[in-house]
Amino acid sequence: MTRLGFEILTCQNEIKMKKAQNNQNSTDIQMGYDTVLPAVYPCKKIRAGKYEYRGWIISSVGYYEPERRVCWEGYDPDTGCGDFHGFSKREIKWLIDESLSKNGR
Repeated sequence: MTRLGFEILTCQNEIKMKKAQNNQNSTDIQMGYDTVLPAVYPCKKIRAGKYEYRGWIISSVGYYEPERRVCWEGYDPDTGCGDFHGFSKREIKWLIDESLSKNGR
């Protein structure tokens, strides 16, 4: 392979990597995880817009106009306090997992 051929392949790989990064969910990048983690604890659907995940209830709060996105909230059913807030169900699950890992559960 010539040097020019190697440079072309390198350039093509860089373009593919940039496209893959641009296609990622913006929430993924903000939260600091690049890949989708396997679901160790699946969400149990209670009804439309409500899920149970590791003892917390995740519910869709509704459309948030300034951000033009749907908001989600994770609250403890025992206390009724909303502990986690985010713009995707995945983000709420990640926040719950982080909280439990810090507490050693």
